Amino acid sequence: DAISFEGMQRSGAGNAADALARTPGATVMGGYAIIRGLGDRYSNTTLNGSVMPSPDPDKQAVPVDLVPSSLLDNIVVQKTFTADKPGNFSGGSVNLQTRSFPEGRSLSISTSGANNGLLSDNAISALSGSGDKWGYDNGLRAIPDYVTQNLSSMPSGAISTKDKDHAFTVDRLTKAFSSEGEPQKRKFPVSPNYSIMYGNTKSLFGHPLGLVGTFSYNRTYSTITNGLY
Repeated sequence: DAISFEGMQRSGAGNAADALARTPGATVMGGYAIIRGLGDRYSNTTLNGSVMPSPDPDKQAVPVDLVPSSLLDNIVVQKTFTADKPGNFSGGSVNLQTRSFPEGRSLSISTSGANNGLLSDNAISALSGSGDKWGYDNGLRAIPDYVTQNLSSMPSGAISTKDKDHAFTVDRLTKAFSSEGEPQKRKFPVSPNYSIMYGNTKSLFGHPLGLVGTFSYNRTYSTITNGLY
């Protein structure tokens, strides 16, 4: 089963994961491909036929949501073994075929968005910092310095003490954590997806040199209904 570059454009897929989810027999969970219902450990990912290394040492598959669709010519999902493919999969093998070098200068800009109807005004949001939109924590979730310096005084459960100094320390430990950690109800915006690709061909020592660069940004929101922790 395969999906071409034209099919990715028609479906509005911003990355390989979005395109792969539209392929028969393939689903995507957490950015990893699941073929024929088998987990990521039973699948492998190749780039132009070469096995791609996984950034996670505990997983064999590669997070395909890191690959923008603008760099791909097609995606082929193979569910049976052939002599020219690696044999370390039982669910399926995903081959990402990149586009050929551009014949001239090209610039492609695409945008898309998705909305989750369950994330209404009554949705409860977890702790969120200003850096979350860029994929890093701005220190809001950091353990306070007072707590790290007094870990020996941290109680392991409910306590009752008559020691005023200990009670004062426990009180400070409790209040050292930010009160912003309390879940709050909020309305979630539309999940954005932006992609920019630039390509050009230059001459290097009398030989053509193809250049392709891309920038992509994606942010998604999910929710759990009637969930229990």
